[in-house]
Amino acid sequence: MGALHIWMTWRLTERTPPPPLGHVSIDVLIPTYNESVDIVRRTLAAAVAMDLPHTTWLLDDGNRPEMEQLARSVGAKYLARTDHAHAKAGNLNHALQHAKGDFVAIFDADHVPNKHFLTRTLGYFRDPDVAFVQTPQDFYNTDSFQHRERNAKGLVWTEQSLFFRVIQRGKDFFNAAFFCGSCAIARRSALDGIGGFATSTITEDLHTSIRLHKAGWKSVYHAESLAFGIAPATMDPFITQRIRWGQGAMQVWRQEGLLFAKGLTIAQRLNYFASVSTYFDGWQKAILYFLPVYSLWTGQLPLRTDVGTLMLHWLPFIVLNYLVFEELARGYGRSLYVEQYNLARFFAFAYATLSLFWKRPLSFKVTDKEHTGQSGSGATRPVQVVYLLNLTAIPIGVALYLAFGHIGLEGLMLACIWSLINVVLASSVIRFAGFKTRYRRKNHRFGVPHAIELFRGPNRLPCVIDNLSIDGCRIYGKVPIDLKDDECINALLHLPNKVLPLSLVVRHRFRQQHQGTSFITAIGCTVDWSSDTDKLALEQYLYGSDHQWSLNNLTEQDHTPLEKVTRWIMRRPARLHQKASDWQPLIHTNGQVLGVISQRVDPSSGHVRAISTETPHSHLIGVIAVGRRQNQTLDLRLIDYRMVSTPAKPYFLCTYARS
Repeated sequence: MGALHIWMTWRLTERTPPPPLGHVSIDVLIPTYNESVDIVRRTLAAAVAMDLPHTTWLLDDGNRPEMEQLARSVGAKYLARTDHAHAKAGNLNHALQHAKGDFVAIFDADHVPNKHFLTRTLGYFRDPDVAFVQTPQDFYNTDSFQHRERNAKGLVWTEQSLFFRVIQRGKDFFNAAFFCGSCAIARRSALDGIGGFATSTITEDLHTSIRLHKAGWKSVYHAESLAFGIAPATMDPFITQRIRWGQGAMQVWRQEGLLFAKGLTIAQRLNYFASVSTYFDGWQKAILYFLPVYSLWTGQLPLRTDVGTLMLHWLPFIVLNYLVFEELARGYGRSLYVEQYNLARFFAFAYATLSLFWKRPLSFKVTDKEHTGQSGSGATRPVQVVYLLNLTAIPIGVALYLAFGHIGLEGLMLACIWSLINVVLASSVIRFAGFKTRYRRKNHRFGVPHAIELFRGPNRLPCVIDNLSIDGCRIYGKVPIDLKDDECINALLHLPNKVLPLSLVVRHRFRQQHQGTSFITAIGCTVDWSSDTDKLALEQYLYGSDHQWSLNNLTEQDHTPLEKVTRWIMRRPARLHQKASDWQPLIHTNGQVLGVISQRVDPSSGHVRAISTETPHSHLIGVIAVGRRQNQTLDLRLIDYRMVSTPAKPYFLCTYARS
């Protein structure tokens, strides 16, 4: 498996999308079963608003009147069916009987597409042999179970980072990238040639990919984030999803053979085999988690050697293993997090592999996409077993050694250390899963700092809004000291597409002491909507782009070990990360709100970053940065700017020199 991973990730594709095809017909298919109206509306509205002419279809396997009404309200077509055979694959095939476009784009009900999705992917079909183009499946709820945030460094890593940033690009080099069920576009004639989406397994995406490759078609992996969905909020739906993937992979293996499948190249066979056989890691991990327990109880060691000889072989192996993995991961590895998720899902992977040996039908279980906590997490039970057995094995092993000398002192020490590592690892998984279970917010809060004006009596108070959703927000700035809980405040939020009126209710005040004086640094608010139009405008802006990463300079990619050493030798400064409290409103001398500007100066250049909702001016003289304690008058010279697309209008990330 190690050799396959190195071979598969040694070379990665670098693709530049060709200009899109013209004069073609496109159908956008969005299957839904039990997702809420709110979730589907975001995806459907964004799909309808995508660039290039197309027809959007809502495929409702739940036969719900509210979904038909929703489709009509946003300008999409509605399609339902009388039976629900073959779950998602059957739903898509039913749609192919009605939609007659040359190309078919597929999005899960929670995956909100970027408006440029079709523009960026359609050009690859200039090659008549390309069957489908897959893009990464990214997720906007960075507080999910599969996300890990290191706010001090501006790192947001997800359990699927390695797959979508590295492995899929490595597979793409061998024409072996596979369809992932969403965020993809396919050639209609290619699907028709294999009889539509595969229905004989519960992973229609992987199975359909293999059939297309066996038929001689090409695949393309375009490694640009062009849609954002909902990752499992807690451990239970995360594990349910992995079991389904694993069971489907075993079904595909049994039906298609993989290593001996006719029509696939040798490279494609090895790539598919590497992806499917990874689920057997669950058995390997189970041995590593329970072997020290067995040794401490019975005195039987897996190796017969002395500590010195063991360390001489094991230490170089573990160091080289770590370095090879991290360097090939190109900064998306995170070995510690990977081991935690290996423990979290080892039982799910091992259980899923049993499907290779039975032929009974499996049911397609839809992943829970609602962003709410759950009362309990049964998925942690295998991890709890690992924790308890290893924790109790240490005193039992010590007691047996003292009483009977059943294991050598060196063996006892190594087995105890091994068990202790398992205890710490399991404890971290249990704590993290418990923390995510307690999460109760229905909608994700986006870290998108923008200027907001609060109106309290005759006072106009420019502040910065952050931690924003359609339900609530947090506001930083010069907030009145006498502000009360449950007080209502009118506000104007400056977004790229419009200035949005908000009615806010204060729910929490964040206080701080400075030189004996207490003041409010921020307030937490809920939003009281009086207009559905305004609510939809905010929703349209928040979903379907990577702006919460762009605005705060966040990244999934860390430096590799060798890069860290090089940066330390070269004394290169750390990457600048913006915190929500770093931003200040930027006001023109005429009172116009220009955006927000950072208080943090880049140590390497002396420049500052700003966010503007309008095309930036080359020189700003006498503008005012509104601070919590005092204002600053600034002269700013534009160095550079970058336009960032949103589902509404773009905004601009600017770099200014202060004079």
